[in-house]
Amino acid sequence: MGDRSSRPCTSPQRTLTRTERRVIEVRVLRWWGPVWIAGLVGLNPSTGSWSATASTG
Repeated sequence: MGDRSSRPCTSPQRTLTRTERRVIEVRVLRWWGPVWIAGLVGLNPSTGSWSATASTG
């Protein structure tokens, strides 16, 4: 029996691709932190659902 990935088969709550791109763009161009970026893209900074995206790159 081999190891299995812990990654889910689907991610219904995943952040939209366009939102991910916007977060990365703002992060690179302005060096803003998560609270500022969340306000700009319309996400709640306390959810943490997009924090991995903010640290991408």
